[in-house]
Amino acid sequence: MILSDSERCLIQYFRENTLKSMFKNLFITVIAALFFQNVSAQQPEKDTLLFLLKTDGRIVSTKDSADYIMFNLPVDQNTGLHKVVMISRDGSPKLIANSKTREPHFRLEGACSNFFPNGKKRSVAIYKNGVLAGDILEYYPNGKAYTLKNAAQSPTGGLSGIILTTILNGGFDVSKTYELDRTTMLYQKAKLMQCQDSTGKILAENGRGHWLEFDGKFKNIISEGPVLDGVKNGEWRGEIIDTLKYICKYDKGIAGAGTGFDKDGRAHKFSQPFVAASYPDGMWTFDDLIVRALNGDPKFHKKNRPTGKIFVSFSVETDGSVANVQIVKGVSEYFDGQVVQAVRSSKKWRPAYRWGIPARTEFTLPIDLRSE
Repeated sequence: MILSDSERCLIQYFRENTLKSMFKNLFITVIAALFFQNVSAQQPEKDTLLFLLKTDGRIVSTKDSADYIMFNLPVDQNTGLHKVVMISRDGSPKLIANSKTREPHFRLEGACSNFFPNGKKRSVAIYKNGVLAGDILEYYPNGKAYTLKNAAQSPTGGLSGIILTTILNGGFDVSKTYELDRTTMLYQKAKLMQCQDSTGKILAENGRGHWLEFDGKFKNIISEGPVLDGVKNGEWRGEIIDTLKYICKYDKGIAGAGTGFDKDGRAHKFSQPFVAASYPDGMWTFDDLIVRALNGDPKFHKKNRPTGKIFVSFSVETDGSVANVQIVKGVSEYFDGQVVQAVRSSKKWRPAYRWGIPARTEFTLPIDLRSE
């Protein structure tokens, strides 16, 4: 295998830092143990910031409610960067990285190492100004190399930095139905350069060969197929949620027609793998439905009525019906109720489709209480 300059840099980085990381992890584990024994007894040195985090990235104030602790160390005078170390409650490493900033939702810079719960490396990537700027090395839980992807060669010209909640949840899991955030979409467009099985056998090399994609816990293969010139090309087969299966034809990285199979084995032909849920007459008519409901209420036009935004969430089921209507953030019990009633009275939607199979979709929409 011919290594690029960035690959050599990554390999050299880990050769030089393996022993250092081992001692560092032990040191951090000791600190964490002492910290959790009595969080109020001592604070870290004055220039070190400490954050208590939940798995979803929220900052909490007590040790008992934290899933992770994160240290943002003083700036390194040689690099101008802050070392960021994140560990689990049991002291196992979660993340070792560098950052230009000190915020809890930091911006990555340089090498970033993400770890499995067993302490082995999960992935290594190089960042520049919070953006993936080169190779992404991924590993199996047994420590064997899994894939090499290249972000620099992505058609998008660069990838958005890994968001903290993604790191906390164990990295990217292509088996999940993500909200279409830019980070996830761009990550999945990285060039596919090399893939190996869990024994070390090379399946794809130099962007050509057979590729495997696993679920987040590496228990099941969720999709596999041929790659050519670093992109999916040819017939790919996959499995979703252990029961739904699909076959899809890719042409130079673009997904085309195929067949999805539901839990009963019935075939569903599709021309494109993903179709978003939509309102029959357009989304603007759905918005107008809510606006008209509010405008038709005399209380809406009173000078002392509440102002601001109401955030309403709901799901569009596989048959197009609206369900689970809830107010995420409201302004008053009365107007919150009016919005809920308006959403519930809407027409049936056209459901979303994944691989030709109807799929449930969740929405959260802001409703601005401004009189038109």
